Formats: sequence, C-alpha cells, structure tokens
Amino acid sequence: MRKVISVFLIGLFGLMILPKSVLAKQYDNLITLPVDEAQEQEIQAMDTSFVLEETDGEVLGTVQNAIVEDVDMGPHFYFGEDITVDEDLVGDVYVAGGTVVVNGMIDGDLMVAGGTVTLNGDVSQDVRAAGGTLMVNGMIGENLSIAGGTILFSSESKVGNSIVAAGGEVSLDGEVLGRVFLGGGAAKLAGSYGSDVNAQADTIQVAPGVVIAGSLIAEAGIKVDVSEEAEVMGEKMVSITPVEGRKDLSDEKMKSVGGVLVKATLVEFFMKLAMAVVSGGLVIYFMPKLVEQVSKTVLDAPLANAGWGLVYLFITPIVILLAMISIVALPIAGIITLVYLLSFIVAKWAVAYAVGIKLAKNLKVKALENKYLGFAVGMLVINAVGFVPVLGWLVKTIVFFIGMGAIFSLIKLNVLSKSARK
Repeated sequence: MRKVISVFLIGLFGLMILPKSVLAKQYDNLITLPVDEAQEQEIQAMDTSFVLEETDGEVLGTVQNAIVEDVDMGPHFYFGEDITVDEDLVGDVYVAGGTVVVNGMIDGDLMVAGGTVTLNGDVSQDVRAAGGTLMVNGMIGENLSIAGGTILFSSESKVGNSIVAAGGEVSLDGEVLGRVFLGGGAAKLAGSYGSDVNAQADTIQVAPGVVIAGSLIAEAGIKVDVSEEAEVMGEKMVSITPVEGRKDLSDEKMKSVGGVLVKATLVEFFMKLAMAVVSGGLVIYFMPKLVEQVSKTVLDAPLANAGWGLVYLFITPIVILLAMISIVALPIAGIITLVYLLSFIVAKWAVAYAVGIKLAKNLKVKALENKYLGFAVGMLVINAVGFVPVLGWLVKTIVFFIGMGAIFSLIKLNVLSKSARK
C-alpha cells in the first residue's frame, strides 16, 4: 500500500512540474466539445474583422479575419559597439553598447548601459539606465533609475512614477508623476512634478514655469536658484550646506551604516550556520550510512567528483525533460527531479562532513571524532572561507561540484550494482 501511495504522489508531483504544452500535446485529441450543427454554422459565419481608428474617429483601416500570431515574450538581449533598437518588443529588454539608441516601444522593463544612451521610444514598466551621456525623450510607465556623467530629459519626456537620478550634470524636464530623488554636481529642474522633489547637488537651479505639486527639498553645496515664477504647492525647504559639512555628515552616516551592515552580516552568518548544522545533523541522525558513503566518496576522489558534479548538474535536467515526454515515464521524472533538488541541499553538507573527518584525522583532535561536532566544524570552515573575496566564491563553487559529484557517483554505483545482480 505504501508503494502504491508513493508512486501516486510522485506521479502527481511530476504532473505539477510538467509543462502545459506537453500536457496539451498528450491530451489534445481526447477532449471534444459537443456542438450542434446550428452552432457550428453560427461560428463559421462570425465576422472576425475589426476596425483601426484614431482617437478623433478617423478610420485608418480594417483588418479582416485577423489571426493573432505568437509573440516573443522575451527577454531580449542586445550587445555591441553601436546598437539601435527600432522594433517594438514585448518582455524585458537588456541592452549594452558603446552607442545605444532605443526607438521602439517596449512592453516590459528596460535595462540599458552604454557610452551614449538615447531613449526615444516608450517603455511600459521600469527603466534602469547607466552611461556617460544619457538622453530621455520618450515615456516611461513606471520608475526610472538613472546614473551617468550627463543626464538630459527633453520637454516631451514623461515618467509615470518616481525618478532616482545621479550624475555630474542632471537636467530634468517634461512631466514626472511620482517623487524625484536627485543627486549630482549640477542639477537643473524644468517641467512639472506630481509629488515631492528632493535634490542634493553643488548647484541647483529651478527654472521659471516649474510646477511641483509636492514639496521642494533642495540642499546645495554652493548655490541654489529657485525662480520666483516656479510654483511649489507644498513646503519649500532650501538650504546651502558647504561641501565639507556634508562630507562630515556623510562620513558619520557611512560609519553608522557600516557598523549595522557588519552586525547584520555576522548575524546572518551564524543563523545560516546554525540552520545548516541542525538540518545536516538530522540527516546524519536518520541516514548515517548514506552520509558516510557520500563522505567517503568525497575523500576518495575529490577532483574526479568535481568533474562528475559538473556533468550531473547539466545532464540531469535534459534527462528529466526527456522522461516527461512519455506519460509512462512521468513517475520516473518525478523521482529524478526530487533527488536532483535534494542534491543541491545535501552536496555542501556531505563535503562538510568529510572536512570534519579529515580534520579529526590530521589534527588528531579526539573531540572532532564525534560526527556531529566534526560536521559542525566542517560547516564553519567552509562558510568562513566563503567570506574571503574571490577565493571564497571559488572554494564554495568547488565544494558544491564535489558534493554533487559524490552523490552522482554513489547513485551510479548503486544502479550498476543492481544491474549486475540481475
């Protein structure tokens, strides 16, 4: 009975992760809808045409029996020396180049970086842009985060939510519906703003005709010039703070923030360590033989295991997809997927257990012979090395691949031994 329930649950798990397209392919011919002859004639007689009109009612044309084609939902990537994006795109767009010009409309987010970046097209969601010179001429539906040497907004530009901008020279214009956070060497404000404007720069200029629906908070290091013809509906808080004073204040903030970050990092480190030790300790308690076998495999051939770990990481998803094609193999796909996902968690633990064994042997510390204490020390060593810049990342990657390879080697050995018995 337990086996039947297990197979049923695994099969259900496989169906949950099975792509909809595969299920549609398998069952497409099994589903029929009862439609009588009159309904069928009515469907065939339906007019699927529609009319294209401008806002003033002028008819631009009619599309007869339109068929909606599949749309590439992205993401879309563009890289090169000179990049021009003219087509309209659906989905997130990533662009990087020496000179970048975006003319098309983007229904999604845009992330762009370049020496010179010009945004002429409209973007429905968020934009994140960085470069030497950046020019914004189009409409942005949500938030804009932008940083560069020179940042220029035309009077035709429009941002549907907030702006965070930082640059040597920042000139805002057009219409911004949300809040503005601005920092730089020289800042100039023109256009209209639907909420608060916060600006901190060496020089700040608010041009005539500017309308700010919220408050204006302007802190300059050298000069602030707010035109009398500018309209600020909220509070107007304008001040000049020498650069030296602002630097001292910044240093104090940085020290305070740095101390908080260090404490938070240490707390996070020990919390993760404690969680790993408890979780790994439970695995050791309930499956001691399995843990010892994997750890022995780690110690026997660490470099070979790293190679097998790489193979296991990339080949297994392909095997799972192939198994999913057949309904009969779905339970097998579910089992492989479950083991594969568990391997990501157990891989590091297996290597930590092996490190504890190795330390106990080489250092001849009797206390480390306790498998739980040895495992905890192994986890501490691996996590501590992980904090070392560059080397830590490399060590953690190698540890992961060695652990994955040891698990794969053990699976492979068990499969071969069972085949030999048959």
